[in-house]
Amino acid sequence: MNYKRITLLLAGVLAAFVVVTIIHVSGMRNRGGAEVSVDALRDIRWLKETLQLTPGQATEIQRMHEELVTTLATCCGQHCRAQAALMDALFASTNGLDRSQALIDEMSRAQAASEMATLVNIYRVRDVLNPRQREIYERQVKSMSCMMPDGHRGAFCRGKDE
Repeated sequence: MNYKRITLLLAGVLAAFVVVTIIHVSGMRNRGGAEVSVDALRDIRWLKETLQLTPGQATEIQRMHEELVTTLATCCGQHCRAQAALMDALFASTNGLDRSQALIDEMSRAQAASEMATLVNIYRVRDVLNPRQREIYERQVKSMSCMMPDGHRGAFCRGKDE
């Protein structure tokens, strides 16, 4: 058995577990300190006000956000189930590196699906906007990239100005 590989895998899993636990315990927070929830994702008032959406645009974007919430909830459930199974597998007497790797792969697929759904939603919203609204929206989206739950840029976001 390759102990270096096992050590690296365990270190990665434990680091991910610590990060997820910290985020879960502290709650996802936006820049204003309020918790970001499913209800907040459904609430497009900030888009309506900032972009001065027409009623038709607001209705279409609201529908898109509802679809996104459903997709993200599915991805989150898949990720959480795989993570729970991984935590159980880590300390089971029959655990093997292959089982742990399979669960990490499952978590990664759920995360990738979540990121893709978010990306598709950004493009869909952008397509509904007029050129002026699109410019404002793009600035807003870019300003939120690489944000950590506490509102600060992540350590790996090199070259990003605050």
